[in-house]
Amino acid sequence: MYFQNRNYGANLQAYALREVIQCMGADAELITYYYHTKLHRFLSVMKQRMLKNSIAKEIVVRNAAVDRFNQSIPHSKLYYSSTIDRANGVYDGFVTGSDQVWNPSWINRYMALEFVSPEKCTASYAASTGKITLDKLQQQKLKSALECTRYISIREKDSIPALQELTEKTITYVLDPTLLLSAGDWDRICTEKRLIQEAFLFCYFLGDNENLRKVAREYADARGLKLVTLPYLNAAYRKVDDGFGDYSLYDISPNDFLSLIKHASFVLTDSFHATVFSHIYERPFAVSGKKTSEMGCRMKSLTELFGTTDRYFVDHNDVSLEDLLKLTCDRLIIERSAYEAMKQSSLEFLKRVIENV
Repeated sequence: MYFQNRNYGANLQAYALREVIQCMGADAELITYYYHTKLHRFLSVMKQRMLKNSIAKEIVVRNAAVDRFNQSIPHSKLYYSSTIDRANGVYDGFVTGSDQVWNPSWINRYMALEFVSPEKCTASYAASTGKITLDKLQQQKLKSALECTRYISIREKDSIPALQELTEKTITYVLDPTLLLSAGDWDRICTEKRLIQEAFLFCYFLGDNENLRKVAREYADARGLKLVTLPYLNAAYRKVDDGFGDYSLYDISPNDFLSLIKHASFVLTDSFHATVFSHIYERPFAVSGKKTSEMGCRMKSLTELFGTTDRYFVDHNDVSLEDLLKLTCDRLIIERSAYEAMKQSSLEFLKRVIENV
C-alpha cells in the first residue's frame, strides 16, 4: 500500500518500517508494485489525464507533495502483477505491513505474500485487519496469508483471537512502525519551519462526519485558536469541507503533516496515525471512531497502551464541546512503561526475522 498512496499515515509507516530494518543491518527497500498489468496502468494514467481539468488544482498540488516524499524512500523498480514473482530473485526476505494490508476488503496475493517462493523468509509486521470478528469468506482470505507468512505480528491485540483460530503459528502483538521511532528520529524529516504562526487547532478528518466539524469550530472559538484543516482528503470532494477552517491547506507533504501536529495546540482527528504522532510529540488530542465499524479497535488499542483512553470517543457523534473542554490542553502526559516494553518486544520480533533471513 505504498506505491502512489497519497495517505500521510501510509507513507510515514512505510518510511518508518524500512528505516528501522535498515538500522538493524539489513539492506531494505520498499517493493514498488502495481496491482494489475502494465496496460491497465497506462489506461488508468490516460483516464486521469482526461479528468485532470475536473480535479481541483489544489488536490493536484497535494498529491505532488506526497508523491515527492513517497519517491524519497528507497524503493525497487516498478513490478506488475505479471512480473512480481521476479522479486524472488532479488530479495532474501519479505515483510508485509503495516497498516491495513490484511483488511479482508482489499487483501490480495501481494499483501498476503503468496507470490514469494517457499524457501524465502516471510513475515508480517504490525499487519492490521481492521476487524475483530471474521466471517467465513474473510477467514478464507486471511488463512492463505497466515499460511504464507512464517513470522506473524499484528497491530491490534483485539484482532488476534480471530486470527489465532486459523493458525497454529504464534501471533505476536507489536507496535505500529511509526512508534518504533522517537520524536527526535521524526524531527530529522519533520519540516523545521512552523507553518502556522498563531496558536491553532489541527483537524485531520478522513471521514465526513458533520458533528466533528461543528464541535471543532466551537472548540477553536472557545479556546481562541485558529482552525487548520486539510480539506478533500483522498482527492475526493466533500461538501462538509466547504468553508471549513481558518486555514485550508493543500501543499502539504508528510514532512509538513508532522510539523502541523508537533506545533498544534490541540489535535482533533478520526485518524489512527494522527493519533500516533500526537502521542509521539506529546500534543493534547481527541480521537473518535465510528460505532458501526470495528475499525475503532485501532484507536482503542493505541490509547490503552498510553493510558489516554479518556481522549478516545467510540463514535464521532459522541464528541461534544463540553467533553473537549474537560480535556487538558497542556502538554500531553502519557504512560510510557507499557509502551517501552512493547517497543522492546517489537524490535526483538524484527531482529528474529532478520536473523532468520
